[in-house]
Amino acid sequence: MGEQVFIIKGEEIIWGPHDYPEALSDANLLCQSSHGEEIVFEFPPSGKIFENGVWRELTPKEKILNGELQLSSVIPNLKNQILFFIESKCEEGVEFNGHFFQARELDLNRMNNALKKIELSGIWNGAWRSRNNEWVALSHQELVSLALTCGAYWETMFVVARVMIDELPSLSKEDIANYDINAKWESVLNNLTVNQ
Repeated sequence: MGEQVFIIKGEEIIWGPHDYPEALSDANLLCQSSHGEEIVFEFPPSGKIFENGVWRELTPKEKILNGELQLSSVIPNLKNQILFFIESKCEEGVEFNGHFFQARELDLNRMNNALKKIELSGIWNGAWRSRNNEWVALSHQELVSLALTCGAYWETMFVVARVMIDELPSLSKEDIANYDINAKWESVLNNLTVNQ
């Protein structure tokens, strides 16, 4: 026995369910898609809703609210989206002396390495690359200030990400379904700024 096969038209089953070995081949021969018929393997079709005379895909929000998407699978995905969002904010970087510089962890490590080299050798090449790939002249002290500025920004983004991620398990199904990363980021960032 194979999987169940149906032919439906709108909300009506017009053939099936059948699960014999040739059922899908028979359905392909019988189905008249030009008359609004379609082949499905469950009824009602999973992930769809009948609306305005057609079956349409449910939105992720609708799937969360009706339980088709379980929070145990949605939350890890949302966590990854938050991390990606925060990483993009660090990639946008900070403004310093009229230029934008990325503030990713990689950039902070590079600045730290450059500062350590200056400390050990006393040699500084006098420029740092901006977000737009332009070499910007900086004094040693300006590089220190840039590193501190980028470090403070990265630290803030890390805290914002952790606050957002750590609260996910305590949110309701409705809160998860309506989760707006950008709005939440703004809210958490504003609360951190107010509390500092």
